[in-house]
Amino acid sequence: MPHYVISHCSAVSDVLEAAALLREAGLARSLDIIPLFESIADLARCGEVLGAALELPFYRDWVAARGGEQEVMLGYSDSNKDGGYLTANWSLYKASTTLVRV
Repeated sequence: MPHYVISHCSAVSDVLEAAALLREAGLARSLDIIPLFESIADLARCGEVLGAALELPFYRDWVAARGGEQEVMLGYSDSNKDGGYLTANWSLYKASTTLVRV
């Protein structure tokens, strides 16, 4: 399935803007939306952002129509530049465990 990756995703509005754009273009059923959380701050908020998106019936229905799974990307390169090796790795670990709970 083709993907629409949202680089530097930092807010639920980033996800919803992509969904609205794809819906208006008639591509809602043909692309998965993949938020990419990259900076240390974005990694810290990724659970909140994805959780807020999934609370919205519009987006929850989108994910359900795509098989009920939400793919997410976590960026090491930018987080490493942003916070250094240790902070980046710890942030990636915390983000991944948070996203699993969401």
